[in-house]
This record gives sequence, C-alpha cells and structure tokens, in this order.
Amino acid sequence: MRRPLGIFVLCCAVLAIPAMVATTGTATAAPPATHSITVTGTGVEMWPAFSNEVARYGLTTTAGTAGSVTVHATTSDVAGVVLVDGRVAPGGNATVDELTEGDEISVIFEDSGGSSAYSLVYLPMGFPKMTEAVPAAPGTSTSDVLVNLSRYTNDDTPNFEAVLDRRGVPRHVQSFPAGQVSGDFKPGGAPGHFTVGRPTTTPGRSGTQLVELDAKFHEVRRYETQGLFNTDNHDSLLRADGSRILLAYEPNSQTHLTDAVIQEVDAVGDVVYTWNSAEHLDPAAETTTTPGDADYAHLNSIAVMSDGDILASFRHLSAVLKIAWHPHDGFQRGDVVWRLGGRHSDFDFVDDPYPSGPCAQHSATQLANGHILIYDNGSITLGSDPKHCVDPADPTGPTIARQQSRVTEYALDPGVGTATLVWSFQVNGRFTYFAGSARRLGNGNTLVGWAAATAATASEVSPQGTTLWELKNDAGYLSYRAIPAVVPDVESPVVVVTTPVQGASYTQGQVVTVDASCTDRGGSSLASCAIARGRLDTSTSGRRTFRVVATDGAGNRTTRDVGYTVRPLFRPDALIRGAGGAWLGGDVYSTQAGQTLRRLFPRDGAVRAAAVRLQNDGVRPDRLQVRATPGNRKFRVSYFLGGRNVTAGAVAGSLRTAALAPGRSVDLLVRVTRLRPAGTGNHRALLVYARSVMRAALADHVTLAVRATR
Repeated sequence: MRRPLGIFVLCCAVLAIPAMVATTGTATAAPPATHSITVTGTGVEMWPAFSNEVARYGLTTTAGTAGSVTVHATTSDVAGVVLVDGRVAPGGNATVDELTEGDEISVIFEDSGGSSAYSLVYLPMGFPKMTEAVPAAPGTSTSDVLVNLSRYTNDDTPNFEAVLDRRGVPRHVQSFPAGQVSGDFKPGGAPGHFTVGRPTTTPGRSGTQLVELDAKFHEVRRYETQGLFNTDNHDSLLRADGSRILLAYEPNSQTHLTDAVIQEVDAVGDVVYTWNSAEHLDPAAETTTTPGDADYAHLNSIAVMSDGDILASFRHLSAVLKIAWHPHDGFQRGDVVWRLGGRHSDFDFVDDPYPSGPCAQHSATQLANGHILIYDNGSITLGSDPKHCVDPADPTGPTIARQQSRVTEYALDPGVGTATLVWSFQVNGRFTYFAGSARRLGNGNTLVGWAAATAATASEVSPQGTTLWELKNDAGYLSYRAIPAVVPDVESPVVVVTTPVQGASYTQGQVVTVDASCTDRGGSSLASCAIARGRLDTSTSGRRTFRVVATDGAGNRTTRDVGYTVRPLFRPDALIRGAGGAWLGGDVYSTQAGQTLRRLFPRDGAVRAAAVRLQNDGVRPDRLQVRATPGNRKFRVSYFLGGRNVTAGAVAGSLRTAALAPGRSVDLLVRVTRLRPAGTGNHRALLVYARSVMRAALADHVTLAVRATR
C-alpha cells in the first residue's frame, strides 16, 4: 500500500453540524408547536394516549406485527422536521422494520418549540396494556416499579420481567415462554445489579435459581442452595460481596412433609448456617392449613433486621417470626425469638379490628423506626387451600375466613407483649388470595403490590391513606410483588451509518445522500441525534470525516466518526524509484512533503539514474505539466521522456505530457552525472513537479537528493 503524500494541505476533517433546533425571530417568540403521533401495524396499539407532555409510550403487538410498525407524526409548525430514529421522515411518516422486544422507536420534532423527543417501546407479543387508574398526584415517588407479570394459567400465555415507569411503559422488558414463570425481581447483589428467581437449569434439582443481573439486565451468575434438593423463589437476599441467604422447600423423607429452610452461604460458596423448620416448629400445633398438608409452613419472605436477626413470614402459620441469627439474650442461633400472629402469638394486638393480627400474610419487613410492615392477605377456602385466619376467640381451634386484604404497620413492645396497629391501608372488598407486597418509600408513602387482586397492579398510598397513584391492566396479569427501584440508564445510544461507508472514496461534487440512524433502549429515551442530514459534503477534495452524535435522556453519548475521501476531478500523482527499487510516492491529500530518493556519487564521472512516474489519479483525462530542477557545475542533470531528451522543456516548465486517461502514467528518466570533485556532503536536491493542466491548483512532486563522497 502506498503512503499518502502531497505538497499542499486540504481540509482533512469535516464535522457533522447538528441541526437540532429551528431558529426563531428575536422580536416575538413563536408559540410552542403541538404534536401528534399515531402508530399503525398488524395488531398494534399505542398507549397511553398521546400527549405533548408524555415522553414514552408502549406498543402492544401480536404475532402478525412481525417487527414492523409505521409511525405517523405531525407538528403544527409547517417548517418543522420530524425525525424517526434520527432519519428525516417525509411527511412525518416512516415504517420501521426488524424490531425486537424492548426496542425503542425514537420520534424527535425539530420545530418552533425547539427539540421534543418521544419514544415508542416495541413490547413483546402478549404484554398487557397498562393503565394509570389513578394518575400520579403531587408528591408521588418517581421511582420505577419492578414486576414479574404472569397469569399463572395452564395456557400458552407468556410471562414477563419488566421495569415500569409510572405510566406502565417498560424501561426494560424480557419475555419468557409459558411455564417459565420468574419471580421476586428486585435490586440486589453488586451495586446497580438486580436479582430474580428463574427455573433451575441444574439436573436433579427442583425449584429455581437466584439469577444476578447486571445494570443492563444481562445475566452475571446463578446461585442455588448448597447440599439441598430445592431452591425456592419466594424470596432471597444477595449481598454486594456475593454472600446470600436463600430459601428452600425441602422434602422430608422421614415425616413426608415439606420443611421450610433458610440457608446463608458466604461469598466463596461455603454454608454459614442452615435453619430448618423441622427443628424449630411444631406442624401439628402451629399450622393453619389442612391437617396433613405437607406444606405446613410455606415460608414466603425474609428480611435481615437491624440487630442481625431474620424476620420471616410463614403463610401457613399466619405468623411472622423473628429468628435469632446469632446468639443473644439467652437465645441460641436458630431459636424463635418471638411469633407475631398465628396460633401461639407472643403479642396481643392493640387497636386492630382483626384481633388475631395477620392472616396468610406476605412481605414482612422492618422499618427504620423498628415497626413491622406486612402485606396481610386474609384468606378464604379456595379449592384444596383452606382458610388460614386464626379465630381470636379460639386460637388453637378451627380457622376462619377473612376476605379482605390490607397493609399493616405494627409497633411492637416485646417486653409487655403488645403489637399496636399504628397504620393500615385497605381498599374495601379488594382481596388478594395469594402473593402481594408492601414497601415503605423514602417519601413516607407506601408502594403496594396487589398480586392476585388484579383490579390493580400497584398503588402508592400516602400516610393518610390516600391513593396517590395506581397502575392496572385489564388482561388479568398479576405480579408476585411490586418493588420500587431507581433504575439508571447505563446503556449508550446506538449509531448506525450506512452512507458514507467507512474508507469510501467519492468524486468531488458527487451527489451522495447521507443514510444514518440513532436508536436507544436504555430507558431514558433518545434525546438528540446530531447529524449533517441530506447530502454528504463532497464540495472540496480531501480526507473528510462524517460525524453523528447521539445522546439519551440520561446523558449517555455515542459518537460515530466515519472517514471518507473526496477525489478531485483531476489529480496528478508523482512517484520515484531507483534502479530495481520500489516505487516511492504519494497522493496530494497528504500534509507531508513529497517523497525523497537519496543517492551517493563516490567518484567523478559516476552516473546515477532514477525514474519518476507521472500518473493521472483523477477521474477524467488530463495532461500533466512538468517542471524540474536544472544541473549545476558539479552535477549534470538530464531528463528523458519516451526516449527523448526533454531537459530543456522540463527545466523551463514547459514540458507537457500527452493526455493521460484516468489511471494511466508515463515515466520520466532522470540521469545525474558528477562533473568535478566535490567535498563530502556536497549535494544537489532535484525536484520534479507534476501539475494538472486542467486544474492548475493540483500538483505533486518528488525529490532526488544526490550528494558527493570521497
């Protein structure tokens, strides 16, 4: 490959100039433009309804959608421009193909209102349309909501893991086939990571695996209990160092019951401690399920308390237990410190309309003030699952029903054995027969996940009991829990440049239409796609750079530079070589000097020769005008072209070649004779210039440097 050379400098980098904001007059500001976006396609529905103030939308799809939708976007500004994935959409219409689940279509308006960005999220087939049953009120948290959506049916309904914004539009979504139900999607593990329970892939094991996901929701690692048959996905705790606390529903070959197991494993995989309900509970005396039911405990949540003990919820005991996780106050590791609720509660319930306390509860956590927050399901007989509520008048007798779910907060006084109900929330008549969650938010509100009460998916409730926000779907999907999380966008936008092609060469003045796009799927939406649109700049020759800069709403930025060359219409090229050597030379785009060939003359009368190749590297026929350096008293210089001595014309600068077709060349022979003695190092630099006759500004040159030695 030849090294590019030349004798003059061209502009070597042309940066793409962002054309993002329309210019308005200085006298009177133009009124804000109004926009509209609709989408068509087989089985496509866009939600929520379009509003200038809403930036993100979901697109429900069917198998017939096949990854293709058409966007129709308008602006009230007749001079405005609509961009779809960074490309100008003629008339505001653009069809986008080859979409896959979670892809986002960017729609940006550039008009009198400035630049306004919207995103349309292509959702997996079957993902339910989400609706704000109660739009967010002032003071509502802006946290995202992590859900596992499923219908828990035996049909072919898919299941989903999703991070939802407050309008229910996913920032991240992943689908799973029917039968592959995941659960307990939440932050966990290394900072910025998440955990979720997914079906085990280990032969001979049952249940699930705890899957750690990175900040982009890519799988990092899977965890299971050690030395056990099962790992259960009701709950888990994964610490930043990799240590974890896992659950198991472990079959007991002696009792033929299913024991509830809590196992702590350190960061290197060694078991720290295993707690088994068979060693600490009395199934016959404590369970509230049908006598003989193997699943007598049904452990469904764990949390580490402020003193290091474990707070564990047992649905089939209708009790929350504090379990000593280290020796203290006379308790050994594994001892039950107290029972909140159940047949043998250590607390009397004060100011509680249900004097037996929780029933078939889920999601017990300790708040910063020490209080206990519980999602209290209530219970009725459903198929083979009996009612689980303890009768306050006969705690050890038959269980009773309570078809009302609620969230409760208790202040405990273990010394006197009281649990005072200090806060509760319920929607009258709303009943969750299984699952559900409650999480206290940083603003003091509570996020409630309604699970099997499919009238709502999640609600945010104020301390005064007002529903400030509520999300639902009408497709019967439920989420085991609804977990709040601030999910940052760590994915950079993607820039694809089809034209110009990296390293491509175009002719000066050639019409080349730019083809580039910007997309983003990190959840914060594409904010801008700065690009020189329309025709590629081929106005002047030289090496140039086409640049696209994409930025998303989180400030993540991707810059793509594509280098290309613009060839002049006429271009000379000069190369030089000595006898038997390789051709040396260059092209006019280089900022370096012309190539130099050095030769020594050891004695008087010695002759050295070199060949200079004069070539037309343009795209049209051209003649080349040649000018060369004359000899002097020490060195005679002669030039030959086609066997003719053309020294006089070359020295005078009047020598012209015949017309050369593009790519054709002629060779100029240069002969140098040493005439008389010269001191060591005496030299003569002989320059041969070739200039385009049709475009005089274009030229190239080579140098033959000769010097004497003794």
